[in-house]
Amino acid sequence: MKVGPRRLFEDMAGKLTIYDPATALVNDTESAFFVADALETGDPAFIAQAIGLVARAKGMVHAAEETGLSCDQASPLSAE
Repeated sequence: MKVGPRRLFEDMAGKLTIYDPATALVNDTESAFFVADALETGDPAFIAQAIGLVARAKGMVHAAEETGLSCDQASPLSAE
């Protein structure tokens, strides 16, 4: 199953859940730290993916602000 930048994690009960790291990037400070960490790897593909996640997160934050939803609720509005 292809999940794009989203990752599947197993929770304590053994169920698989989808974690979208873009939902954690709720402000410019979080995004800056995220990209800085990616830059430290020196991996161009990883850096590009991090920048893409920040761009998608900004879209989710904007959608959340415009609709009054939380970022988790707005996430499907900016899905790939």
